[in-house]
Amino acid sequence: ECGARRRHRRRAAPVIVARPVLHPPAREQRGGAAARAVTVMADSAKRTLKKAGVKLDDVKCVISHQANIRIIDALVDKLKFPRERCFANVHRYGNMSAACIPVALHEAGSEMKLQKGDKVLLVAFGGGLTWASALLEW
Repeated sequence: ECGARRRHRRRAAPVIVARPVLHPPAREQRGGAAARAVTVMADSAKRTLKKAGVKLDDVKCVISHQANIRIIDALVDKLKFPRERCFANVHRYGNMSAACIPVALHEAGSEMKLQKGDKVLLVAFGGGLTWASALLEW
């Protein structure tokens, strides 16, 4: 042992200039996280279609985030889209997070017999309630 003792200097506490504005957690919002996810995905899908100048009737297949079947069904209801044209594989794999749409897109290509020129709408939400949508032409 050296005999010399280190003195630890106390650091000053950080000064908070302004407190961040915190939104209530999703579970505290009306309807919860699932209802919020359905709402933002439907709105995002509608904006994407509007920007592309495409009607929902022209879309061959909708592939949404595969969190659970209730969210997929609620999204289809909110969009007024035929359930048989919405691809789901959550019953096979469960929620695969970021991999769910690429895997579903691959499977939808063969199972729904997508052909060149078919329009596919992708809609997703993620952690922190982020969301996005894209329209693809097969």
